[in-house]
This record gives sequence, structure tokens and C-alpha cells, in this order.
Amino acid sequence: MKKSKSKLPSGLFYRKRRDGTPSAVVWCWYYVKGSNQPTKESTGTSDLEEAERFLFARKAEHPTARAQRIAFDTVSVNDALTLLVADRK
Repeated sequence: MKKSKSKLPSGLFYRKRRDGTPSAVVWCWYYVKGSNQPTKESTGTSDLEEAERFLFARKAEHPTARAQRIAFDTVSVNDALTLLVADRK
């Protein structure tokens, strides 16, 4: 079942390129508790069913797991290597 680009489920959208055409990748938005603005994130796919699964997984994510995922994304290589050396000692 293919859905058209004009009728997307709530929480999914196509970002516009600089020339005004929609991108091929589906983006999603969802609210995080304590934030006034929605979080916008690329699903990394052009398949709508896969994008919906990505969005539902993000919405169902536990706040502690979300904080750990974000912390892992923001750790620098230098910090990671320092932690590795400390762990090996």
C-alpha cells in the first residue's frame, strides 16, 4: 500500500530543499517531555512504513534511554578514548 507524498501521517513530513522541491527522505517530529519545541529528526529512509516504525520507536522510547542515546551521540572521540584508557587500567 503506497501513500502519496501529499497525505502523510501525523508526525511525518518531507523537508524542502533550497530549490523548493521536497527531499526523498522522510523526516519526523515528536515532542520530548519538558521541551516546548518538537524534536525534528531524519528517519533515514524514503519508505513511509519504515519511517512510521522509526517515529513510533522514538515516541515509545523511555526518557532514560533517550538521554543515554543523546549522550552517546555527543561524546567526543577524545573523551571516549580517555574513558577507555581509564577502564583498561
